[in-house]
Amino acid sequence: MIWMRVLLFFLVGYLSFSGIADGTSSISIEPMQSLGVISVTSGQEEYELDVHYEVKGDEVYVECMLDGFKLSQEHVGTPHHEGEGHLRVYVDGEFVGALFHKGFVVRGLNPGKHELTVEVLQNDEAPYGLEETITFTIPDDNAS
Repeated sequence: MIWMRVLLFFLVGYLSFSGIADGTSSISIEPMQSLGVISVTSGQEEYELDVHYEVKGDEVYVECMLDGFKLSQEHVGTPHHEGEGHLRVYVDGEFVGALFHKGFVVRGLNPGKHELTVEVLQNDEAPYGLEETITFTIPDDNAS
């Protein structure tokens, strides 16, 4: 059943975000609206982060599976509230941005091998101790 949800995510993501990067050298991440892929439950004190991704040309579609956790932009900087916080995204060891959506697209990467790390933080910016790093390759369209 989960494979159908992941397939739906990538299919809808492809149809919605199949544009081509504008050719600049800056990296961008763009949140995608949740499509109901993630089920959320309350009262859970142990969390598990599972990052799924797909490379399509020079774009990387990322979905963070994080059950029982609420991403909350309005509470950033407030005292810790169990089960609530936000994500930090790093590309090749450099901070790219804070996110409040479980799905996003990374654009503007140069061809080659890259690492993307997703870290889960509390509202007060303290880490939950959850992070996952994925490694992927952006193809070089000019390679023979």
